[in-house]
Amino acid sequence: MGRVARQNRLRQMGVPILGMFFLAALLAWAKPRIDLDQVLSTLRAADARILATAVPLLLGLNFLLRTARFHALVTGLPLARAGRHRFRDSARSLLISMAVNNVVPLRFGELIRTRDLVSRGYPLRVTVATQLTEKVVELMTLSLWALPLVPAGLLRIPRLAPSYLWPGTTAAIGLAALSLLIWRPGLGAWVRQRFQGWQVKTLFRSAAWSLSADLVELVLIWTTLKSLRIASGWKEATAVLVGINLALALPSTPAQLGIFEAGSALALRLLGVPAERALAFALLYRVVQWLPVTLAGLVVWLLTGRTRPTSDLTPDALATRDARQADG
Repeated sequence: MGRVARQNRLRQMGVPILGMFFLAALLAWAKPRIDLDQVLSTLRAADARILATAVPLLLGLNFLLRTARFHALVTGLPLARAGRHRFRDSARSLLISMAVNNVVPLRFGELIRTRDLVSRGYPLRVTVATQLTEKVVELMTLSLWALPLVPAGLLRIPRLAPSYLWPGTTAAIGLAALSLLIWRPGLGAWVRQRFQGWQVKTLFRSAAWSLSADLVELVLIWTTLKSLRIASGWKEATAVLVGINLALALPSTPAQLGIFEAGSALALRLLGVPAERALAFALLYRVVQWLPVTLAGLVVWLLTGRTRPTSDLTPDALATRDARQADG
């Protein structure tokens, strides 16, 4: 057992070690090309008043809006007998999961929210579907913010060659026809059985919260750039937002170490911001995003004393709920 445990620990440490190695290699590669003294001087010249006032307020508002996005999906689930899921429950789960993601690789913090919902009586398949739907909503609203970057030349939509056009169109029409044929007897029943009562307005409500959260984060990015006296506008802030989220698309190192910085710095470099100032922003924004969330998540976890909430249902209600789910 001891040998197996050691092997498991080594596997878990593998990704963070690779991430640190990647970051060290990136810094070693960039050192001859970047004046690190200028990076440090840019950081020292940051406006402490903005960082101490506006940034914490924007961080808190952004977190509340992201909680509202997740909570809208959870409360829209057709499982009233699973117990009352309050806004503070969603906030606690989200905060702790974000803090865990900041210290462990591969976004294992998402399992915190999964376990919280399952412990309240939501089936695992519905819980996973809800979390995946949240990611889809997040991607859709991010795409809306990214669209203005296309005419600016920062994002390019690939053009399909004519040889791919007709096969692709034919395949799409065939798939649509097949879906219509199987909708009533097959696919429709499957979807209705698992998401019965989950109305479309739930998705629109979640998308509205997501757009609001993105807007606040855009203001947060602009404010952080302003604190470093980097000339910025909507284009720079949007480019950073898109660059960071593209870099975070796949799970990797704890807190996306190295990837996060590369996404934000590269976006600014594409807009002509000097490398030293772009790197200074990436490092500062890392601290802004990592330190408060991690500390707040640790405090909440210590105060609650557990990572698994208890259900609001009585034992008799739990037994009735389980019987109904077994019959269904």
